[in-house]
Amino acid sequence: PGATGAPGPSGATGATGSIGTSTEVKTETTVVYNAAAATVTATCPAGKSALSGGFYVETTGVWVGFSRRFAAGNGWEVQFDDQSEGLVNSKAIVYAYCA
Repeated sequence: PGATGAPGPSGATGATGSIGTSTEVKTETTVVYNAAAATVTATCPAGKSALSGGFYVETTGVWVGFSRRFAAGNGWEVQFDDQSEGLVNSKAIVYAYCA
């Protein structure tokens, strides 16, 4: 082979891409007061991956052990532990934003 030639000219900038349409998946549950910690999940539709996720808790005193994306990447999971002083069950919602 011969010597390496000079680099060619730069190409034109491509069009801005898009991640496509995102989907919100929501799972509601009741976290029982003073019971074992509960892990609640929101799973993306088939073929979609979780871009992010989160949660909402209706009352104070609910501890969150973790809030994270599934290892497989296709949903979100949150661990709740209701230690509220109001001695009440709590509504908890987990969200996954999927694309």
